[in-house]
Amino acid sequence: MTRREYFNQLKSELKKMDVEDIEDILSEYEQHFAFKLSDGHTEEEVAAKLGAPQEIAAQYVMEKGDVTGKPEDSWTVRIGLFFASIGEGAGYLLLAGLVTLLAASALAFAVLGILLISDIDIAQIIPPMPYSGAVLLGVSCLGLALVLALCVYRLGMQVGQMIKASIRWHKRMLFGAQYPPLPWGYHLSGTKANVFKRTLQVSIIVFVIFFTIGYAVLATKAGALGFWHVWNWFVR
Repeated sequence: MTRREYFNQLKSELKKMDVEDIEDILSEYEQHFAFKLSDGHTEEEVAAKLGAPQEIAAQYVMEKGDVTGKPEDSWTVRIGLFFASIGEGAGYLLLAGLVTLLAASALAFAVLGILLISDIDIAQIIPPMPYSGAVLLGVSCLGLALVLALCVYRLGMQVGQMIKASIRWHKRMLFGAQYPPLPWGYHLSGTKANVFKRTLQVSIIVFVIFFTIGYAVLATKAGALGFWHVWNWFVR
């Protein structure tokens, strides 16, 4: 069964059984379908793993009719999820802090690169050096800034996906929702993955090459490998 056939049939079965929030349900399954396709599965394989549309629609009908439960089980689950949320929240805060640190570093290197190339010294934060070496180091700083920015994007999307998957897991545990579980990993697919990979590779190459050449130029002009000592970079 192809993707279109599967969702047409699922939508038809949900309407037939008078299930509420049909569009939300279809949206969730569409997202799950897309993630599986990005992992290399065929449409037929994903459709088979999700289960028959009739069975999925029937699960929502059962869920809607099952308004009773075991209070003791419910409270046990809620307490367990509460403590799990504390641990998850602490982990996500640490990851958010890492993303923020990387973003700040990317911005700092971008600003430094622009200052070196434009030969602008704000508040005398740029140490003395020949302009040729400054330009080379400036380009390397911009390359490093782009590398860090790409890391921020990738890690940020991963953290966001983990939070979404965590919320879905809590929802399923609390309410027995029959939504498909969301994957914990964020996947770049197709053109976006190729662009990301090539941009990262070029950025790393730019950083390494221009930093190496810049170091060689500055060392040659200073007549010493430790050129920062010659120009008293760390002496005020």
